[in-house]
Amino acid sequence: MNGIPGQVYRLAVNYFDSEAVVFEALPQSGSKRSYFRISLGDDTVVAAHNDDVKENEAFFTFLRHFLKKQLPVPQLYEVSQDKKACLLEDLGDVSLFDLIPAEGVQPENNELVEWYKKVLSDLVRFQTEGHKGLDYSLAYPRSKFDERAIRWDLNYFKYYFLHVSGVDYDEDALQNGFDVLIKRLLSVEAGCFMYRDFQSRNVMIHKEKARYIDFQGGRKGPPHYDVVSLLYQSRAKINPIVREKLLEHYLDELSKVREIDEQQFRRELEYFKLIRTLQVLGAYGFRGYIQQRAHFLKSVPQAIENLQEVLSGARLPDDLQPLTDILKKLVEQQISRKPRHSDRFTVSLNSFSYLLGGLPEDDSGNGGGFVFDCRGLPNPGRYAEYGHMTGKDEAVIHFLEEHNEVSRFLENVFRVVSQTIDNYLDRGFEHLMINFGCTGGQHRSVYCTEQLYKRLKQEYDIKFRVRHYQQGLY
Repeated sequence: MNGIPGQVYRLAVNYFDSEAVVFEALPQSGSKRSYFRISLGDDTVVAAHNDDVKENEAFFTFLRHFLKKQLPVPQLYEVSQDKKACLLEDLGDVSLFDLIPAEGVQPENNELVEWYKKVLSDLVRFQTEGHKGLDYSLAYPRSKFDERAIRWDLNYFKYYFLHVSGVDYDEDALQNGFDVLIKRLLSVEAGCFMYRDFQSRNVMIHKEKARYIDFQGGRKGPPHYDVVSLLYQSRAKINPIVREKLLEHYLDELSKVREIDEQQFRRELEYFKLIRTLQVLGAYGFRGYIQQRAHFLKSVPQAIENLQEVLSGARLPDDLQPLTDILKKLVEQQISRKPRHSDRFTVSLNSFSYLLGGLPEDDSGNGGGFVFDCRGLPNPGRYAEYGHMTGKDEAVIHFLEEHNEVSRFLENVFRVVSQTIDNYLDRGFEHLMINFGCTGGQHRSVYCTEQLYKRLKQEYDIKFRVRHYQQGLY
């Protein structure tokens, strides 16, 4: 079946004992894993496919262990012989993140605050009960929170966010700061299961209970990292008053099962606020600036606000001052950065079909502009399940985002186009036309038009006009 991995198809047919099963591609996040909802009548399961067998083995090991501990994780039904696919209990589509209103987690939202308290109580169970007897030898990519793992995160931040931002910094001072931070982090006792990505998108709300997914990157480590991951998630926008109450709840729950020095824990927490925030910025930089995924680009300003809050309220030791000075400079640059503005300049972005309509006419009188041929990109139109969709539909977006050549193409387009826009703004021009064409003007050209529009909107305060000629969308 087109678009469905063979392992997933065979598992589904064998599980339901029928070829009449229906497949629905589910949205991806930041990973290369693909997910499908499979149904036969009212019965549904979720299939996961991932070519990284070592990562899958870590997931299966952790999942089976947590199920024995009666922790709230999905049931595992089937695993393919090559360990590249599995069938899991369907936990629905509602996550804790979906319950958060636009204004974030505020003190007056008692129901949501109670959900967070339940989730933090469950976190303590994962960290302590889940840790006991867990075989970390299959943890992937690292079995524990060690120097190498931390340096990976710091270099991710350095190369995919700090360097891309254009901030001038002293390389030697940055590395010295990294070394000090690593030393401080490794001085903290690491005797828990560290979930690694414990945030609201990985908490599913199913039948009025919280259930937990995406723990395959877990390892042995300190408990601090996970509580920071949840309470300092940038897009959750947790009110500082609420965050303090939730931290107090977490510490109360943790103190019931292990002895802790609360003052020392809070001091140590400052290091983990810093490393987690830098790790998140690195991920946003890679997924947003490099892979051109709009969801991550939208999250950057909130993550910068998080970093500003961490730096302003932190009680960090003096030996971290060189690092924090560089980070404060980054925050100042990001906050003061404003899109270039013009009331007169308009960018017209169009998608078209080479076969059905041809190149759109330029009604500005300038004789045309950029034309980018998308026919060299992977084509969703070859798969029946995408036939009725366009490049604005989530399933098509995820299909194209899975292919690195698409993000490379768009990054190159942005560099060329932004250079011209800057030049035209300097010279007082009023219009630029940008066209994306593909075979039918339905998938690839529509997707590229929309993605470039989203990127340019972040960089420029100018007028935009978007038209999809073959779709009749203006």
